[in-house]
Amino acid sequence: MKRMFALLALCLLHQTGAFAQEKMDFKFGKVSKEDFTLPADAIEQEAAAVILLDKGFTEFIGNSKGWFSLKFVRKVRIKINNANGVDAADFVIPVYRSGNAVEKVVGLKALCYNLEGDKIEETSLKGDQVFTDKLNRNFELRKFSVPGVKAGSLIDVTYTIESDFIRNLQPWTFQGKYPRYWSEYEVGFPSFFNYVTLMQGYQPFHIRNSTDTRTSFNVLIPSDEGIGGRSETVSVPATVKFERWVIKNSRSLKGESFTSTLENHISKVEFQLNQYRFEGRPYQDVMAKWPQVVQGFMQ
Repeated sequence: MKRMFALLALCLLHQTGAFAQEKMDFKFGKVSKEDFTLPADAIEQEAAAVILLDKGFTEFIGNSKGWFSLKFVRKVRIKINNANGVDAADFVIPVYRSGNAVEKVVGLKALCYNLEGDKIEETSLKGDQVFTDKLNRNFELRKFSVPGVKAGSLIDVTYTIESDFIRNLQPWTFQGKYPRYWSEYEVGFPSFFNYVTLMQGYQPFHIRNSTDTRTSFNVLIPSDEGIGGRSETVSVPATVKFERWVIKNSRSLKGESFTSTLENHISKVEFQLNQYRFEGRPYQDVMAKWPQVVQGFMQ
């Protein structure tokens, strides 16, 4: 009997450890001395920098313009191992614009932690340390470098992008210049928007799953009478499919002989809006079908 209970306890411990590996997260602004040590199973521990966690989540929300918006949240934790890795603290956030409409970057916060003896010193990013460059007619770049970074530093960064451009669903890159211990992306797809998911790369997924839930989206319809008119709130029911991708211990991406461009080999996921599928209405194509493409080439 004792042997049976011992075996049962071992099984439960094994399952608990397995479930613990299914999720990884951190609380922004909260670190301990132990956080400065890389996980024992992290590969390329001698790399100049290691991205411990890069986690993104996109959800759809009803807006006050009679339609839907995207809300993308990202959080990153990075360990700087030596002076050659301080450029891992340089961030560039592409922001899409069309005419006067532009995506918004909100809730941007960045902290650098340095272990000085037994004390953890913090340096935070200030608003005037974030700069904007115009890339072209449709893209601006929000640029910043986390201050106070040096060999041994730990970095936390988080920000949110609010977008009215539902065709511009944020892609996700699982690889880069530095190794990534845990890279995770999750998207909640409402049933009334159908997206084509494009996968690229050779890294195997540690986790790839999906779950469904039923919910409603509240959309505010502006009044036709203009300012002072009465707006109407409409509830749009939908099934939301949450798709989650995780790659653990992805190696740094390095150029090899005869490699034309690393961009063709990087592990990533991208999306293209294919159809509108509102309940009680015919499907409406957004992306052109092959007959339309052929007709366009013929013309």
